[in-house]
Amino acid sequence: MSKFIGRRIVPKHDGVWDINKEYEELSIVLDKASGESYISRRPVPVGTAISDEIYWMQYSLYSAQIAEAVKEMEDTEARLIQYVDTAESNMNSRVNSAESLTNSNKAELNSRMDTLDKRLDANVSASTDKDKDYAAEVVDANTTETCPTCFGKGTIKSSILFTDTLESKIDYLVNKLKIKKFSLHIHPYIAAYVNQGLVSLKRKWQMKYGFGIKIIPNQKLAFLEYVFYDLQGEEIDMKEEIEIK
Repeated sequence: MSKFIGRRIVPKHDGVWDINKEYEELSIVLDKASGESYISRRPVPVGTAISDEIYWMQYSLYSAQIAEAVKEMEDTEARLIQYVDTAESNMNSRVNSAESLTNSNKAELNSRMDTLDKRLDANVSASTDKDKDYAAEVVDANTTETCPTCFGKGTIKSSILFTDTLESKIDYLVNKLKIKKFSLHIHPYIAAYVNQGLVSLKRKWQMKYGFGIKIIPNQKLAFLEYVFYDLQGEEIDMKEEIEIK
């Protein structure tokens, strides 16, 4: 009978074909009349003619079909490998581009925040030194509009603590007001900083306060301005909230 070796079955060579003999499946015989070899498709009963295609197939045709099947599998494997390589290359290119853009935005954001910090520090220093021109940076203005950054308190935190302020607002919304799903609109540069990296500040907030938080870049907002909106698109009034330290 045919033998199973590893991952394939080896046909059995069964000599010269004899119509008075039964044969097992995958038996190879020689037809002396034609000089051709045949292989059995299935178990062959006694009295079955070698020309009966239900039971017999010319062995050369069988080998050709096997070779064609092997070639088709190899071609399919090659196409799959090429597809995976192309997909991996495209993914790496997109990741590198995103990383480059993120680093660029981060550098610009850090530069802007450093400049703002220096100006704030200079104003604080000038306000306590009578010999310095404090009016060069600060103008005494009286308006009815409330400051979007300090909520009318007249003071703001350093820009490097701005993200801490945002997190305190998020904590207040989630744990005090029990609002689990909302969107936070901030300046695009701040949004780029919050979204940068595989484990971004946004992801940390979501892990801590829930995945209902959405960060929306908004070009209309000032650099340190932010607005919260609920699921209905209504603004959540944070101006009455007591600042969380």
